Amino acid sequence: MLFDGKHRPKGLEFASCRVCNEATRKDELVVSLLSRFYPQQVKTIQLRDVKKLFRDAERHNPGLLAEMQILEQDKLHQKYAQNNLPSSVGFLRVDGPIVSNAVARFAAKLGFALHCEHTGTPVSQNGGVAVTWYSNVNIVTGDRMPNRLLSMLGPGQTLEMGSFRVPDQFRYSSLATDNNKMSGHLAVFRESFAIEAVVKNSKDHGQLTLPNTFFQVGCFLS
Repeated sequence: MLFDGKHRPKGLEFASCRVCNEATRKDELVVSLLSRFYPQQVKTIQLRDVKKLFRDAERHNPGLLAEMQILEQDKLHQKYAQNNLPSSVGFLRVDGPIVSNAVARFAAKLGFALHCEHTGTPVSQNGGVAVTWYSNVNIVTGDRMPNRLLSMLGPGQTLEMGSFRVPDQFRYSSLATDNNKMSGHLAVFRESFAIEAVVKNSKDHGQLTLPNTFFQVGCFLS
């Protein structure tokens, strides 16, 4: 449900065990819902998708909608007035445990996939991925953005199948060291949020001390 009307081009498809494949199913509903939150007009199909996602995400993640609710909208409009956000824009809380855990787990799975796609090899059993993410408010204000990683990444790409491309829904950029022992990735979902993932192929994760959550290979089996 991440893509409009479930129309997903081919690409970034990897074999995995059933347990790992099913582990983030509930998380993906949260991520799919979050990716619809951006201050732009939506098409009929997008409105239909988001209504369904509200129902499904809450049903499989009880308490999600209550966690995201913010009552003091006026204070936030005043706080971000200098960023020229439209007065019609509303705010949602996205740092609660349900949202944070769902996005982090999804981000880890995506980081493993992007490393394999970019280097041609899966992350080793001793490896892992450090993830963090940024809301569209972070992006607009420049707060906590990974400027160093952004400066190193090349042009972004998206999934495509013939003339069918979805850069307005999902795009990503990757880079890796010469020996493929470490890789960095940035994925953007519509104009809603961005995920940063840094993968390392060894037990030594000392350099991964970013404001992130770390996932070891095999984390979805426990």
